[in-house]
Amino acid sequence: ILEENFQNLEENPRTALLKLGLLLQKQETEKVIDLIENSPSLQQEETALTMMYSIYYMKGEYSKAIEYCNKIRDLGEESSQYYATLYFRPLAQRKMGKEKQALQDFEVASKILREVSIERPGQVELNMYRALCEYQLSNFAEARKLIEYLLAVEPNVAEFHFVAAAIYEAMSDMEEAQSHKEHAYRLNPKATAPLA
Repeated sequence: ILEENFQNLEENPRTALLKLGLLLQKQETEKVIDLIENSPSLQQEETALTMMYSIYYMKGEYSKAIEYCNKIRDLGEESSQYYATLYFRPLAQRKMGKEKQALQDFEVASKILREVSIERPGQVELNMYRALCEYQLSNFAEARKLIEYLLAVEPNVAEFHFVAAAIYEAMSDMEEAQSHKEHAYRLNPKATAPLA
């Protein structure tokens, strides 16, 4: 239907995003990459750029993942996706063996996310990314405080429970970690925490 009725996806980025979503569901990532990389309008869409980051990260192409994090940040839209790049960029750096740079960037990200989460208390996912930064920095007590706050505010978000499980596991509290994993799977069996 999209192919027949919307020939020029370049002129209609919203329709192009629908097509990208369908392609991802069909696990046709190469078609997603081709469509986005050859579309100037999609190069300006945060959702499309986030898809590219995720695809390249999952493929182990971390320099390309960082490139797309930078493109999201260059758009300058202070959205949830923009702030998520503060966490995901150093995560990819770490995978590339750039440990020192990753640690510095996790620290900077945590500070920025702290300030922004105070200014925008309704965007609770900012605290999740801050908790993940603290987790990556091995500041487990701070990460636990943040995730416990999130769970008090939003107890039915599976991703928060997966993050809590990882934090408790790092603190050697396996019973609490298992409890959060089980709760997360009950809420959403397909959800995962963005840690790896």
